[in-house]
Amino acid sequence: MRCLYERCSRAVVPILLLLFPLCYLLTRDGGGGGGDGQQLTLVLTESEVNSILAAKNATLASFVSSTTTTRKPKTLDFVVIKNKVYRKSEVSKEEWKRLREKDGIKKVGDKWPPRLELSDAADLFRIDLSGFPPEEREFLEARREVMARRARQIRIQCKAHPKQTPISSHLLFDQKHTPNIVWCPNYKVASTTWMVKFLKLAHFNDDNPAIPEVPDAEKNLLKYSPKYGARHGVVYDLYPTPASAKEKVEVLKRSIRLIIVRHPFTRVLSAYRDKMIKEHPLPPKFKFRELQKKIIEQYRPKNSNNTSPFPTFPEFVQHIIDLTTGFTTTKEWRQKVRCWTPYWAQCGVCTTDYNLVMKLETMTEDERFLVTLANLTELKKSGGEWRHLQNVSSATAAPLYYRQLTTSQMLDLHRSYKKDFDLFNYTIDDYLPLAKDAHH
Repeated sequence: MRCLYERCSRAVVPILLLLFPLCYLLTRDGGGGGGDGQQLTLVLTESEVNSILAAKNATLASFVSSTTTTRKPKTLDFVVIKNKVYRKSEVSKEEWKRLREKDGIKKVGDKWPPRLELSDAADLFRIDLSGFPPEEREFLEARREVMARRARQIRIQCKAHPKQTPISSHLLFDQKHTPNIVWCPNYKVASTTWMVKFLKLAHFNDDNPAIPEVPDAEKNLLKYSPKYGARHGVVYDLYPTPASAKEKVEVLKRSIRLIIVRHPFTRVLSAYRDKMIKEHPLPPKFKFRELQKKIIEQYRPKNSNNTSPFPTFPEFVQHIIDLTTGFTTTKEWRQKVRCWTPYWAQCGVCTTDYNLVMKLETMTEDERFLVTLANLTELKKSGGEWRHLQNVSSATAAPLYYRQLTTSQMLDLHRSYKKDFDLFNYTIDDYLPLAKDAHH
C-alpha cells in the first residue's frame, strides 16, 4: 500500500496528524487493525514536515503543562470569603484572623457547641477560698459539696444515655465578674427573675431620668419593666456573646456554668398557669392562644358543661402526653414544644458540664453560694425578689391541680420528662398519692 502526497497544502496538516496513529496500526507486526505488513510511505515537502513537527511539539507542551498543573496547583495570591476577594499580601495576620472570625470561618478544632467532659464540678474546687472570711468560707465549702453531688448525679445519668450530642443553647455570657458566669436560661424556672438580676448587676436604668421619683420598691419595679426597656434582648446586649467559636469555648471552659431547675411537675404547672389560662399570653410569636383553642377542641367532650375559654389542667397535660410520647431527640422537642421543653433538650445538660446546678427548692442557699463566690455585690440585698409569683407559687398550688389527674396521666407525664427527673434527682413519690383515682 502506497500513499503519495506531492505538495499538500497546509490545510491538510491536522488531517495528517490524525493519520499517524492509523498508519501505525496498519503497519505494526501482527497489528490488531488487520494490517498485511505492507510498507506505507508518506511523501511530504520540507515545509509540510516542519508544520507537522511544530504542531506536535505544541500539543506535547500543552499536555505536559496540564499534567504538571494537576499535580502541583498554583498557590493563589487571593482568597474569597463570602463573595469578597482579598489579596493575601495586603492582609495582615491580625486582619486575616478578624476576617475569618467575622465571616464565621473556623479553624480546625474550633467547634461550637463543644462537648465538655463531665467533671463532677471539679472547677469549683480549683477556686481559692482562702481569701473569704471564715464564716463565708465554711458556707462555700459546704455548699460546694452539694454542687459536686448534683454534678455527679448528672454524670452518672448521662453515662446511661451516651448518644447525647452537643446543642447550641441561648447562653448568657457574663465576663464582668470573676469567675465568669455562663448561664443557660430555662423557661418557667425563674428565667425572668434572673434576667432582672443580670440587669441589676449591669446597673441598668440607674440614671434613667424618665423614671419618676417614687419609693424605692416601686422604682425598682419600674426600672426593670418592659415600659423602660427591660427586655430579654437587652440583657444579651449588655452581656455580649464572644465573637468567635474559639472565644466562646475558652470562656465557657473557665466559667461557672450555671443552670437553674425545679421539679418537672411544678414546671409544667407553672407553664399551664402562665400560658394556658390567660387571654393574651406572651410572647405573641408562640401563638399560645391558638394552642389553647386547639387543646379544647381536641380534648373537651362536645357535651361538656365546661364553658371556660381556657383548657383545664388535665386537658393540657393530656396534650403534652400525646404530643411527646415517643420523643427521643432534641430536635423533636425543640421544634414542636414551647416553654416546657425538658432541661436536657434545652441546655445540653450531658455535654456542657454544668458545675453549678441551682434548684428553686433550695434557691436561698444556692443563690447565696453564687452571689458570694462571684462577689455579686448588687444582689446581696435583693433577697427573695421573684417575678411572675404575684399569687401563690406553683409549688404550693401543685396539690390542688394534680388531684385532677389520674394515676395513668401522672405516670405518662413522668415518662415524657423522665430524663429530667433522673438527671436532677427528682421523684413523683409525693404526687402519686394525689391522683384522683389513688384511693379507689
